[in-house]
Amino acid sequence: MAEPAAVADTRSVEVLLLEAPAGSGVDRWADDLESGLASIEAGTLLRRHRRHPLTRFFPWPALFGERIEEPDIVHTGTWLEPAVHEIATRIVTVHLVVHDDPHYGRVRGMARRVWHHRLREREERAIRRAAAVVAVSGHVADRVHALFGVESHVIQNGVDLAAFRPSGEARSGSARPRVITVGAASKRKGFDLFMEVARRLSGEAEFLHIGPIGNRIARRASSAGIAVIGALPRSEVADQLRRSDIFFWPSRCEGFGLSLLEALATGLPVCASSIAPTRELMGGGTEAGAILCRVGDGESHAKGLRELIALSHEARKEIGRSNRRRAEAIGSRERMAREYAELYREQV
Repeated sequence: MAEPAAVADTRSVEVLLLEAPAGSGVDRWADDLESGLASIEAGTLLRRHRRHPLTRFFPWPALFGERIEEPDIVHTGTWLEPAVHEIATRIVTVHLVVHDDPHYGRVRGMARRVWHHRLREREERAIRRAAAVVAVSGHVADRVHALFGVESHVIQNGVDLAAFRPSGEARSGSARPRVITVGAASKRKGFDLFMEVARRLSGEAEFLHIGPIGNRIARRASSAGIAVIGALPRSEVADQLRRSDIFFWPSRCEGFGLSLLEALATGLPVCASSIAPTRELMGGGTEAGAILCRVGDGESHAKGLRELIALSHEARKEIGRSNRRRAEAIGSRERMAREYAELYREQV
Protein backbone atom coordinates (compact mmCIF):
# COMPACT_ATOMS: atom_id res chain seq x y z
CA MET A 1 0.00 0.00 0.00
CA ALA A 2 1.30 3.42 -0.91
CA GLU A 3 2.31 5.73 1.88
CA PRO A 4 -0.19 8.55 2.47
CA ALA A 5 0.89 11.92 1.16
CA ALA A 6 2.48 14.19 3.74
CA VAL A 7 0.16 16.86 5.03
CA ALA A 8 1.62 20.36 5.10
CA ASP A 9 1.88 21.92 8.53
CA THR A 10 -0.52 24.85 8.37
CA ARG A 11 -0.33 25.93 12.00
CA SER A 12 0.14 29.63 12.57
CA VAL A 13 2.98 30.49 14.94
CA GLU A 14 2.93 33.85 16.70
CA VAL A 15 6.37 35.25 17.47
CA LEU A 16 7.16 38.34 19.53
CA LEU A 17 10.49 39.80 18.41
CA LEU A 18 11.84 41.84 21.31
CA GLU A 19 14.34 44.50 20.22
CA ALA A 20 15.94 47.80 21.18
CA PRO A 21 16.75 49.65 17.92
CA ALA A 22 20.11 51.41 17.96
CA GLY A 23 21.03 51.80 14.28
CA SER A 24 23.08 48.60 14.24
CA GLY A 25 23.32 45.50 12.10
CA VAL A 26 20.92 43.77 14.50
CA ASP A 27 18.22 46.26 13.46
CA ARG A 28 18.87 45.42 9.80
CA TRP A 29 18.73 41.71 10.63
CA ALA A 30 15.30 42.25 12.22
CA ASP A 31 14.09 44.13 9.14
CA ASP A 32 15.30 41.30 6.90
CA LEU A 33 13.68 38.65 9.09
CA GLU A 34 10.35 40.48 9.00
CA SER A 35 10.50 41.02 5.22
CA GLY A 36 11.69 37.49 4.57
CA LEU A 37 8.91 35.89 6.61
CA ALA A 38 6.34 38.04 4.82
CA SER A 39 7.74 36.99 1.43
CA ILE A 40 7.70 33.25 2.04
CA GLU A 41 4.24 33.21 3.69
CA ALA A 42 5.39 30.65 6.24
CA GLY A 43 2.42 31.06 8.56
CA THR A 44 4.55 32.96 11.07
CA LEU A 45 2.94 36.03 12.62
CA LEU A 46 5.85 38.23 13.66
CA ARG A 47 5.18 41.12 16.04
CA ARG A 48 8.07 43.48 16.68
CA HIS A 49 8.20 44.95 20.17
CA ARG A 50 10.57 47.91 19.99
CA ARG A 51 11.98 49.44 23.13
CA HIS A 52 14.17 52.45 23.85
CA PRO A 53 17.85 51.84 22.93
CA LEU A 54 18.84 52.16 26.61
CA THR A 55 16.87 48.97 27.22
CA ARG A 56 19.98 47.16 25.98
CA PHE A 57 21.72 48.30 29.17
CA PHE A 58 18.75 48.18 31.56
CA PRO A 59 16.53 45.47 30.05
CA TRP A 60 14.51 44.26 32.99
CA PRO A 61 11.60 46.75 32.73
CA ALA A 62 11.19 46.21 28.98
CA LEU A 63 7.78 44.58 29.36
CA PHE A 64 6.92 46.03 32.76
CA GLY A 65 3.54 47.73 32.87
CA GLU A 66 2.69 46.80 29.28
CA ARG A 67 -0.15 44.42 28.55
CA ILE A 68 0.71 42.12 25.68
CA GLU A 69 -0.98 39.02 24.40
CA GLU A 70 1.11 35.97 25.15
CA PRO A 71 2.77 34.73 21.93
CA ASP A 72 3.85 31.20 21.13
CA ILE A 73 7.49 32.26 21.11
CA VAL A 74 9.52 35.22 22.30
CA HIS A 75 12.55 35.76 20.08
CA THR A 76 15.23 38.07 21.41
CA GLY A 77 18.93 38.68 21.77
CA THR A 78 21.07 37.83 24.74
CA TRP A 79 21.17 41.43 25.99
CA LEU A 80 17.38 41.75 26.31
CA GLU A 81 16.45 38.29 27.57
CA PRO A 82 15.96 39.20 31.27
CA ALA A 83 12.97 41.32 30.23
CA VAL A 84 11.11 38.28 28.93
CA HIS A 85 10.45 36.62 32.31
CA GLU A 86 8.38 33.46 31.88
CA ILE A 87 5.76 34.54 29.36
CA ALA A 88 6.56 32.12 26.54
CA THR A 89 9.01 29.76 24.90
CA ARG A 90 12.22 31.67 24.26
CA ILE A 91 14.55 31.62 21.29
CA VAL A 92 17.75 33.61 21.64
CA THR A 93 19.85 34.73 18.68
CA VAL A 94 23.49 35.47 19.49
CA HIS A 95 24.78 38.14 17.10
CA LEU A 96 28.17 38.88 18.63
CA VAL A 97 30.46 37.49 21.34
CA VAL A 98 32.90 40.09 22.66
CA HIS A 99 34.23 38.15 25.65
CA ASP A 100 37.87 37.05 25.41
CA ASP A 101 38.21 38.42 21.87
CA PRO A 102 41.97 39.09 21.59
CA HIS A 103 41.73 41.86 18.99
CA TYR A 104 38.88 43.87 20.45
CA GLY A 105 40.27 43.41 23.95
CA ARG A 106 43.31 45.52 23.06
CA VAL A 107 41.28 48.63 22.19
CA ARG A 108 38.36 48.50 24.64
CA GLY A 109 38.20 51.30 27.18
CA MET A 110 37.75 50.64 30.89
CA ALA A 111 34.03 51.46 30.83
CA ARG A 112 33.38 48.86 28.14
CA ARG A 113 35.51 46.30 29.95
CA VAL A 114 33.38 46.71 33.06
CA TRP A 115 30.16 46.63 31.05
CA HIS A 116 31.16 43.50 29.12
CA HIS A 117 32.15 41.78 32.37
CA ARG A 118 28.63 42.37 33.72
CA LEU A 119 27.11 41.45 30.38
CA ARG A 120 28.69 38.00 30.34
CA GLU A 121 26.63 36.79 33.31
CA ARG A 122 23.44 38.10 31.70
CA GLU A 123 24.23 36.44 28.38
CA GLU A 124 25.00 33.10 30.01
CA ARG A 125 21.68 33.20 31.85
CA ALA A 126 19.85 34.02 28.62
CA ILE A 127 21.56 31.25 26.68
CA ARG A 128 20.99 28.58 29.33
CA ARG A 129 17.31 29.46 29.80
CA ALA A 130 16.47 29.50 26.09
CA ALA A 131 14.57 26.67 24.43
CA ALA A 132 16.82 27.15 21.41
CA VAL A 133 19.95 29.20 20.76
CA VAL A 134 20.77 30.52 17.29
CA ALA A 135 24.21 31.70 16.23
CA VAL A 136 24.54 33.92 13.16
CA SER A 137 27.79 32.23 12.09
CA GLY A 138 29.88 29.18 12.74
CA HIS A 139 32.35 31.43 14.55
CA VAL A 140 29.69 32.65 17.00
CA ALA A 141 28.50 29.06 17.54
CA ASP A 142 32.06 28.03 18.38
CA ARG A 143 32.45 30.90 20.86
CA VAL A 144 29.10 30.15 22.55
CA HIS A 145 30.11 26.52 22.98
CA ALA A 146 33.59 27.39 24.24
CA LEU A 147 32.35 29.97 26.76
CA PHE A 148 29.05 28.49 27.89
CA GLY A 149 29.10 24.84 26.81
CA VAL A 150 25.87 25.20 24.80
CA GLU A 151 25.23 24.02 21.24
CA SER A 152 23.64 26.45 18.78
CA HIS A 153 21.64 26.28 15.58
CA VAL A 154 23.66 28.16 12.96
CA ILE A 155 21.45 30.38 10.79
CA GLN A 156 23.55 32.76 8.76
CA ASN A 157 22.14 36.18 8.02
CA GLY A 158 20.71 36.67 4.56
CA VAL A 159 20.79 39.63 2.21
CA ASP A 160 18.23 41.37 0.01
CA LEU A 161 19.73 40.24 -3.28
CA ALA A 162 17.38 42.43 -5.29
CA ALA A 163 18.23 45.66 -3.45
CA PHE A 164 21.95 44.94 -3.12
CA ARG A 165 22.85 44.17 -6.71
CA PRO A 166 25.73 45.14 -8.99
CA SER A 167 25.46 48.20 -11.17
CA GLY A 168 25.48 47.74 -14.92
CA GLU A 169 27.23 51.09 -15.30
CA ALA A 170 30.75 52.29 -14.59
CA ARG A 171 31.43 52.67 -10.90
CA SER A 172 32.43 56.07 -9.56
CA GLY A 173 33.43 57.59 -12.89
CA SER A 174 36.52 59.08 -11.23
CA ALA A 175 40.12 58.59 -12.27
CA ARG A 176 40.76 57.45 -8.70
CA PRO A 177 38.89 54.41 -7.33
CA ARG A 178 36.27 55.12 -4.72
CA VAL A 179 36.79 53.18 -1.47
CA ILE A 180 33.78 52.82 0.83
CA THR A 181 33.26 51.48 4.34
CA VAL A 182 29.93 51.03 6.12
CA GLY A 183 29.46 50.84 9.88
CA ALA A 184 29.73 52.76 13.12
CA ALA A 185 32.83 54.93 13.49
CA SER A 186 34.26 52.88 16.36
CA LYS A 187 37.50 51.11 17.17
CA ARG A 188 35.72 47.77 17.14
CA LYS A 189 34.81 48.48 13.52
CA GLY A 190 38.39 49.61 12.82
CA PHE A 191 37.53 53.21 12.00
CA ASP A 192 40.91 54.34 13.36
CA LEU A 193 42.52 52.08 10.75
CA PHE A 194 40.30 53.53 8.03
CA MET A 195 41.52 57.04 8.89
CA GLU A 196 45.14 55.87 8.97
CA VAL A 197 44.86 54.19 5.57
CA ALA A 198 43.04 57.19 4.08
CA ARG A 199 45.96 59.42 5.10
CA ARG A 200 48.51 56.98 3.68
CA LEU A 201 46.74 56.61 0.33
CA SER A 202 45.13 60.04 0.02
CA GLY A 203 46.45 60.62 -3.50
CA GLU A 204 45.53 57.16 -4.79
CA ALA A 205 41.82 56.83 -3.99
CA GLU A 206 38.71 58.61 -2.76
CA PHE A 207 37.41 57.53 0.65
CA LEU A 208 33.81 57.47 1.84
CA HIS A 209 32.26 56.50 5.18
CA ILE A 210 28.60 55.67 5.78
CA GLY A 211 27.32 55.03 9.30
CA PRO A 212 26.77 56.58 12.72
CA ILE A 213 29.55 58.99 13.67
CA GLY A 214 30.08 61.64 16.35
CA ASN A 215 30.96 65.23 15.51
CA ARG A 216 34.49 65.06 16.91
CA ILE A 217 35.39 61.90 15.02
CA ALA A 218 33.72 63.27 11.88
CA ARG A 219 36.03 66.29 11.98
CA ARG A 220 39.07 64.03 12.33
CA ALA A 221 37.86 61.87 9.46
CA SER A 222 37.35 64.90 7.22
CA SER A 223 40.88 66.08 7.99
CA ALA A 224 42.09 62.63 6.86
CA GLY A 225 40.41 63.16 3.49
CA ILE A 226 37.34 61.01 4.13
CA ALA A 227 33.94 62.07 2.82
CA VAL A 228 31.66 61.58 5.83
CA ILE A 229 28.05 60.86 4.88
CA GLY A 230 26.61 59.62 8.19
CA ALA A 231 23.82 57.09 8.60
CA LEU A 232 21.58 56.44 5.58
CA PRO A 233 18.49 54.35 4.80
CA ARG A 234 19.44 50.94 3.42
CA SER A 235 18.21 51.78 -0.08
CA GLU A 236 20.64 54.70 -0.18
CA VAL A 237 23.44 52.55 1.24
CA ALA A 238 22.91 50.13 -1.65
CA ASP A 239 23.07 53.02 -4.11
CA GLN A 240 26.33 54.31 -2.59
CA LEU A 241 27.84 50.82 -2.78
CA ARG A 242 26.96 50.62 -6.48
CA ARG A 243 28.75 53.94 -7.04
CA SER A 244 31.93 52.66 -5.38
CA ASP A 245 34.85 50.54 -6.57
CA ILE A 246 36.24 48.82 -3.45
CA PHE A 247 34.77 47.85 -0.07
CA PHE A 248 37.08 48.35 2.92
CA TRP A 249 36.31 46.35 6.07
CA PRO A 250 38.96 46.78 8.82
CA SER A 251 36.78 45.51 11.68
CA ARG A 252 38.46 43.95 14.71
CA CYS A 253 35.46 42.03 16.04
CA GLU A 254 32.27 40.84 14.34
CA GLY A 255 29.70 38.12 14.78
CA PHE A 256 28.80 37.90 11.11
CA GLY A 257 29.46 40.96 8.94
CA LEU A 258 26.18 41.99 7.31
CA SER A 259 27.70 45.08 5.70
CA LEU A 260 30.34 42.85 4.16
CA LEU A 261 27.69 40.50 2.77
CA GLU A 262 25.81 43.47 1.28
CA ALA A 263 29.03 44.63 -0.39
CA LEU A 264 29.60 41.14 -1.83
CA ALA A 265 26.04 41.12 -3.18
CA THR A 266 26.67 44.50 -4.79
CA GLY A 267 29.68 43.05 -6.58
CA LEU A 268 32.55 44.88 -4.90
CA PRO A 269 36.07 43.57 -4.37
CA VAL A 270 37.01 43.61 -0.69
CA CYS A 271 39.97 44.53 1.48
CA ALA A 272 39.24 43.30 5.00
CA SER A 273 40.69 42.28 8.34
CA SER A 274 41.34 38.56 8.63
CA ILE A 275 38.92 37.93 11.49
CA ALA A 276 37.10 34.60 11.73
CA PRO A 277 33.65 35.76 10.48
CA THR A 278 35.25 37.43 7.44
CA ARG A 279 37.20 34.28 6.61
CA GLU A 280 33.98 32.30 7.02
CA LEU A 281 32.14 34.55 4.56
CA MET A 282 35.00 34.87 2.08
CA GLY A 283 36.80 31.57 2.32
CA GLY A 284 40.31 32.85 1.61
CA GLY A 285 42.45 35.34 -0.27
CA THR A 286 42.15 37.21 -3.55
CA GLU A 287 40.86 34.18 -5.42
CA ALA A 288 37.76 34.39 -3.22
CA GLY A 289 37.25 38.09 -3.90
CA ALA A 290 39.08 39.63 -0.95
CA ILE A 291 42.50 40.59 0.28
CA LEU A 292 42.63 39.72 3.97
CA CYS A 293 44.94 41.75 6.20
CA ARG A 294 46.45 41.43 9.66
CA VAL A 295 43.90 42.52 12.25
CA GLY A 296 44.59 45.96 13.70
CA ASP A 297 47.58 46.59 11.41
CA GLY A 298 47.27 49.81 9.42
CA GLU A 299 50.30 49.08 7.26
CA SER A 300 48.93 45.66 6.27
CA HIS A 301 45.57 47.20 5.35
CA ALA A 302 47.21 49.97 3.33
CA LYS A 303 49.25 47.39 1.42
CA GLY A 304 46.21 45.22 0.73
CA LEU A 305 44.09 48.15 -0.39
CA ARG A 306 46.86 49.42 -2.66
CA GLU A 307 46.85 46.03 -4.42
CA LEU A 308 43.17 46.43 -5.29
CA ILE A 309 43.62 50.06 -6.31
CA ALA A 310 46.39 49.02 -8.71
CA LEU A 311 44.10 46.60 -10.55
CA SER A 312 42.34 47.61 -13.73
CA HIS A 313 38.66 48.49 -13.62
CA GLU A 314 37.84 45.29 -15.51
CA ALA A 315 39.90 43.16 -13.10
CA ARG A 316 38.01 44.61 -10.14
CA LYS A 317 34.71 43.96 -11.92
CA GLU A 318 35.68 40.32 -12.42
CA ILE A 319 36.44 39.97 -8.70
CA GLY A 320 33.10 41.64 -8.02
CA ARG A 321 31.25 39.12 -10.16
CA SER A 322 32.84 36.34 -8.12
CA ASN A 323 31.74 38.06 -4.92
CA ARG A 324 28.17 38.37 -6.18
CA ARG A 325 28.12 34.61 -6.76
CA ARG A 326 29.47 34.13 -3.25
CA ALA A 327 26.65 36.25 -1.79
CA GLU A 328 24.07 34.27 -3.77
CA ALA A 329 25.54 31.03 -2.39
CA ILE A 330 25.31 32.33 1.19
CA GLY A 331 21.69 33.12 0.51
CA SER A 332 18.88 35.62 0.55
CA ARG A 333 16.87 36.94 3.47
CA GLU A 334 14.12 34.53 2.36
CA ARG A 335 16.50 31.60 2.93
CA MET A 336 17.22 32.94 6.41
CA ALA A 337 13.50 33.40 7.11
CA ARG A 338 12.71 29.81 6.07
CA GLU A 339 15.28 28.46 8.52
CA TYR A 340 13.87 30.56 11.35
CA ALA A 341 10.29 29.59 10.45
CA GLU A 342 11.26 25.91 10.63
CA LEU A 343 12.88 26.46 14.03
CA TYR A 344 9.79 28.28 15.32
CA ARG A 345 7.59 25.32 14.36
CA GLU A 346 9.93 22.88 16.06
CA GLN A 347 9.50 24.77 19.35
CA VAL A 348 5.68 24.91 19.55
